[in-house]
Parts: sequence; C-alpha cells; structure tokens
Amino acid sequence: MPYALRKLPEAGAEAKDAAAWYEERHPGLGFDFLAQVDRAIESVVQNSFRHAIRFGDVRRAPVRRFKFYGIYYFVLAEDVIIISVFNDRQDPAKLRQRRSRVP
Repeated sequence: MPYALRKLPEAGAEAKDAAAWYEERHPGLGFDFLAQVDRAIESVVQNSFRHAIRFGDVRRAPVRRFKFYGIYYFVLAEDVIIISVFNDRQDPAKLRQRRSRVP
C-alpha cells in the first residue's frame, strides 16, 4: 500500500543544493541527480519498509549513481516522512538531531 508523502523543507533544500553542486561540475548532472532522487522517493512511497533501518526508526533509501547520497525517512501511521537527502560523508548527528525535532 502506498503511503502519503511528507517532506521536510530542509530535505528539499538539500536536494537542490546538491543538484546545483553537481550541475556546476558537469552540465546535466544536477538534473540527473534530481531525477534519481525522485526515483528513490517514488520507491520509498511504493514500498516503505523495503529499506533497512539505520537508526531508531529512520530508514535509508540509496540514490542510484550517487552512492554517497541517501533518502532518510521514517513511517508514521500512513505517512512517509522524508527528513533528509543526505550525503553520508557528513556528520550523522545532523540526522539524529533532525529526527528528534519531528514527532
């Protein structure tokens, strides 16, 4: 059963920032990044429990072709809540802190 999607504004900003970074380095790559993010999010909505839990109740869906990025989310009732489009080279404490702010 597909779940309703909620995305924190910070997650959208992270995706846009990463896309801009990729686009600066190679024209077209930023658009490809966003397409792969959308593809990963669609996968999450269609099968929310497919991906492994990383901490607490937060799961990570990989972004294909961009191995250091993941969609971090959790399921609450009938909603999938995306908390971050996260580069795994960053400090994971940022994810835990963000998760703690969402009830």
